[in-house]
Amino acid sequence: MTVDDEDEVVQLIRLILEAEGYDVITASSGKECLEKLERHKPDLILLDIMMPGMDGWETLRQIRKDERLKDVPVAMLTAVPLTTETLRREEIEGLVDYIVKPFTRESLLKKVEELLKSINETRAKKEEIKKVLGENAAEEYERLVKARNLHKSLINTLKQLHSSSPSFKYVIASEERLVKIYETRVRELERCALGGGGTRLGAYAACGEVKKWS
Repeated sequence: MTVDDEDEVVQLIRLILEAEGYDVITASSGKECLEKLERHKPDLILLDIMMPGMDGWETLRQIRKDERLKDVPVAMLTAVPLTTETLRREEIEGLVDYIVKPFTRESLLKKVEELLKSINETRAKKEEIKKVLGENAAEEYERLVKARNLHKSLINTLKQLHSSSPSFKYVIASEERLVKIYETRVRELERCALGGGGTRLGAYAACGEVKKWS
């Protein structure tokens, strides 16, 4: 699904993605997005921020309030630059990516393909971890992978937009430390669950911390 109040942007995205075999649902406002989500559950939502009435952040909040839609991946696709103020928003953790316009056909397709591949791989590993370590560990794993991937992408965007700004070096360094924390925990969960041969007994052998996730 693509959501943007500029019709030419919506139609451009639709044409690019449909040419590659994607089914695309379009909406021109946050309100229309929510109405269409009552009937559809897309694999990915590309959401603009600056829209009249309900902006992208409020639309995201409403999506996350819906139990049926809380796990639908949402990426901002916006002309609003990525700033320290944006990074401090609580809602940003509900995203899978923050993509800054303008975009090319190639960059849009690459980003969509990468996001969908990552989402599917994470869900598959989540199910494996759930079988071995239980629901809590699986939920934690999915949350951490999403956060790690989001902040990796935010770092790349910050470097592209603010590479010459000394003040942003500290912001980037902070983001990199955060990614390392997420990465350490993700690898720990994978080692415990997947390194033990896919069984709970094997997980005990690979990592003596299984009980705390049960």
